[in-house]
Amino acid sequence: MSKFTIIHPTKSRPLSAFQTYSKWMAFSEHNVEYILSVDTDDEANYENFFDNCIILRLPNKSAIEAINNAAKIATGDLLIVVSDDFDC
Repeated sequence: MSKFTIIHPTKSRPLSAFQTYSKWMAFSEHNVEYILSVDTDDEANYENFFDNCIILRLPNKSAIEAINNAAKIATGDLLIVVSDDFDC
């Protein structure tokens, strides 16, 4: 069975990010890795919202850099990039 990694870059939007996370995880099977990639200057406390999720904090300069940094640590066979700007 393939493992999926969901990569989710976000900044300063913990509620929107959590809503997106919740929708994706509701449709996901057991073999899913979820990586939330946020900037080090983002003061939101994502740890209060998320469980069973890797929260990666790095000094990203763009959403693309946040995605690429998450992809570097992803262990899934297939990467899915999501956004809290649109519905799944």
